[in-house]
Amino acid sequence: MISELVENSLFTDASMEVLEDIMSFSERRECEDGDILIEENSSGSFNLFILCEGKVEVVSSSTGNASSEVVISSLEKDLLGEISWLLRMRRTATVRCIGEAIVIQINGDQLMQYFENNKKVGYEFMTKIAKLLARRLLNTDDLLKQLLWNV
Repeated sequence: MISELVENSLFTDASMEVLEDIMSFSERRECEDGDILIEENSSGSFNLFILCEGKVEVVSSSTGNASSEVVISSLEKDLLGEISWLLRMRRTATVRCIGEAIVIQINGDQLMQYFENNKKVGYEFMTKIAKLLARRLLNTDDLLKQLLWNV
């Protein structure tokens, strides 16, 4: 499971000790087509997911769009669930497996506590999450510009 975790850019520079610590509150899951990893508007847990193999779709029905669903496909090695984990808020979308998938589920509460107790590791991880979110924001900004200017 550690080899799958280090394939995600958030964990590539982590020491073996840190990886083993994180693995102690993580679980490798083999999922089937249609399995739901995260359900929109749920607030029961703040777990994070690393998509190791396969594909998922991110579906939101609360956008107010005419179709009432926005679907975005997510690629392998991606991090899922980080927004509600960071903000401690309800899930913003449903994440559903497309075909078979393998994920690592990280207990979000334990991870947050681990970072609180290990400030240097927490700082490095949060910096990487900030960069990931910034890249996603730039991509979203580019898409929005295309939609607005190419109407």
